[in-house]
Amino acid sequence: MSAGRRMFSPSVISQEREAIWNRYFPCREAQPFWAGSFTIIPETRHFQEEERGSMEKKIRFLLSRDDYYHQRGYWVLASALRDAGLEVILGGIQIPSEMVQTAIHEDADIIGYRIMDAAPKILIAMLFDEMNQNGIPDIPVVVGGIIPKKDECIIKKMGVKAVFHPYSPLAMIMGRVEDIVREARAKRKNKESK
Repeated sequence: MSAGRRMFSPSVISQEREAIWNRYFPCREAQPFWAGSFTIIPETRHFQEEERGSMEKKIRFLLSRDDYYHQRGYWVLASALRDAGLEVILGGIQIPSEMVQTAIHEDADIIGYRIMDAAPKILIAMLFDEMNQNGIPDIPVVVGGIIPKKDECIIKKMGVKAVFHPYSPLAMIMGRVEDIVREARAKRKNKESK
């Protein structure tokens, strides 16, 4: 009985799924294995309509995570972002250097990092160092997961635009992401025009 449980644990299933789908090859659109059973979340429907008229191009959201465990929020957020009209690039489990390379390769507008097990202030410092070294310091970063309050203050001072905790309302996340991207695009446009 215990061997059967171990064989079909979420971590084993995740490892097998990522081995098949190749964790380093980011998907163009979030399609978890259970996505067909979901419909558009009612609170995100208005973002689809606003997106079509208010943004010049689709928001490209790179979503990465730090471990194999606690995946439900990652997949729920990926589906909600997709349903809201964003182009979701699933990075899977990535270290900061891999995230930066994926962001460059996929021309991401924003990076979302789901952190559950690691030390946020160390990972975010590494991420911003990699971004600066690779010439993309202007891509905004948002973080989600279980982030202690003291670390939240530190990573926001480093440059993280928003921190989302478990059970954050999806509509609030979508609105905040859209605002952050709009602001980043405006700054980039002003910088290019000078």
